[in-house]
Amino acid sequence: MKKYLYLLAILALTGLAYCITDKPPVTQTTLRIRYEGPIVSINPIITRSGYSRFVSLRAFQSLGITDPKTLALQPIIAKAIPAMQPVTAGKHKGELSYTFEINEAAVWDNGMPITAKDIEFSFKIIFNPEQPEAAPWLGYYEFLTGIDTDPTNDRKFTVYVSRYYILSLESICQLPIYPAYNYDPNGRLTNIPLATLLDTTATKALLQRDSSLRVFAREMKQSKFDKDPSAISGSGPYTLLQMSDQETTLQRKKQWWGDKVAATNPFMQGYPDLLVYRYMSDEDAIALQLKNHELDVVANISVSKFRELQQNPDLAAAYNFDTIWSPNYNRWVFNLANPKLKDPLVRRALSYTVDYDYIINTVMQGMATRVIGPVNPRHPHYAKDITLYDHNIEKAKQLLTQAGWADSDGDQIVDKMINGQRVKLTLELLTSLDFVVTKMIAERIQEEARKAGVEIVFKSKPLKEITPLTRKGEFETYIAAAAQNSTMAELKQIYSAQSLARNGGDNRNSYINLELTTLIDQMRTTEDREKRNAMYIKAQQILHDDAPEAFLYSSKVRVISAKTFQPVIMSESPGFCEQLYKPKQ
Repeated sequence: MKKYLYLLAILALTGLAYCITDKPPVTQTTLRIRYEGPIVSINPIITRSGYSRFVSLRAFQSLGITDPKTLALQPIIAKAIPAMQPVTAGKHKGELSYTFEINEAAVWDNGMPITAKDIEFSFKIIFNPEQPEAAPWLGYYEFLTGIDTDPTNDRKFTVYVSRYYILSLESICQLPIYPAYNYDPNGRLTNIPLATLLDTTATKALLQRDSSLRVFAREMKQSKFDKDPSAISGSGPYTLLQMSDQETTLQRKKQWWGDKVAATNPFMQGYPDLLVYRYMSDEDAIALQLKNHELDVVANISVSKFRELQQNPDLAAAYNFDTIWSPNYNRWVFNLANPKLKDPLVRRALSYTVDYDYIINTVMQGMATRVIGPVNPRHPHYAKDITLYDHNIEKAKQLLTQAGWADSDGDQIVDKMINGQRVKLTLELLTSLDFVVTKMIAERIQEEARKAGVEIVFKSKPLKEITPLTRKGEFETYIAAAAQNSTMAELKQIYSAQSLARNGGDNRNSYINLELTTLIDQMRTTEDREKRNAMYIKAQQILHDDAPEAFLYSSKVRVISAKTFQPVIMSESPGFCEQLYKPKQ
């Protein structure tokens, strides 16, 4: 389920409690990875940090995953990926179902089998109304109606959904699974039927008479479940060994159930003994560590630095320099709750101020391309015929004039009366200027917008502080990356009026277009491919015209890997699969 949620992950940066400061010795099978963002929690459903979710894939598992090469679902905890079946009898008659069986080798760290109860428990975390941190997941499971366990086999279960949904199977397969015994030892959720949490009326009644849901939510947010190695437990090949603000280490389990099936499932391998993640933004420091052979994997440094290092003969002899097109894209996001940004004419004008050619040819040096928006260009529902915004300052000026903005005092910044007050079109750009690419793009945006009479003021924050601010709507504009789903694009989380961040969703820019919201709901549940594709194209046209954000570019992933390992490069974020890096003999 990729972007959608783009789920999973782990680790924390706050405080020193539970942190081990002594670094483990570097061994032949230690893989040292530079990460471009901080790791903040090893609690995959609760964390909202994308970087943490990527890391959590090494500690937590799901029923299945999407093969980044074929885009087909592959089993992990499940023995096989099931087909959708209509339900013809019983209480779920008229619905659809998926029947799973958990691999008989799958066990938790304490040796207990992974059962349907653990699957149910993980769903309960999401549906606990007292757990707002998990709310962004709800959109992927809104059609879930229940789970039945086979009375003769507690590893076999059937998941029911009320109707067809484009990502039902992917969403079910990629839910991170928690061991109930470890995260709910007091049975606060375990003893509440999932059916109760799927019924709003029953849940409200439960909250009035029982505090279990509230207590569990508090317990789940304890810092020990973020960063205490003794408290974190998943079924993946790695477990947390240590963490600090700048470095986190996962250790390969000596007794891991996946080793029993690894010979027949390539996604069940875990080669390095230690995975050491280093959060670094300074590219000169990164280059120095590469030259000193203190890093094994580096992804997505600026193109200029990537090429500079690639031309160094010593580094070229020691490292592979790989590139691959990525479904990720970057965008300049506008907060529509701001009166200055409510008018789509203003947002279109801002889109015309962007110097796209400079970004593609100078900043990215040809390793990037323009995109229409959030739909993956490799799919037939990508609106390839929409004319992209170009760099056109005169057009931007015309649109601003049309929207009523003019320079009334001769200071070369346009202004307008809003709610009885004269307001200048000065906009904050929330970003982290620690990264070369972001800094170059932000400075060019500032320079070009000024030519149209728009003043851009930087509000630079550390990367780890930007996500909480945007989720609370405390920004005017910001630059961010997002991912285009490998399969069907799920637009509800970011663009539906039902997913506003203030209501627990991921629509951070307060974008409300009821026509688009209705269209999104329709395409999510339309099984006819041609009809659905037409809806997608119409949705992209609406986004283009409304311009809630300016879509900047999609780029090649750039990965530097030590030649002492066999690299595993993929287009999906973060651009590599570290657990599959096999040491060369």
